[in-house]
Amino acid sequence: MSKDISFKSVDALVASTLKKHGAKLDKDKLEPKDKETILDVVKNMQKSVDEITKKTTDKEK
Repeated sequence: MSKDISFKSVDALVASTLKKHGAKLDKDKLEPKDKETILDVVKNMQKSVDEITKKTTDKEK
């Protein structure tokens, strides 16, 4: 996953979460360190989903 796409995904995640709660954020004010943290969370979530999907697929075989 390229960093540009990853940061866009993080921006979209943050924006949708804030929108859900009626808040607004200037994207330029989100610190790069915070983006990296959120990106790590997203990657860990993706890894978990992949593991669950693999387990489910293995059980179906």
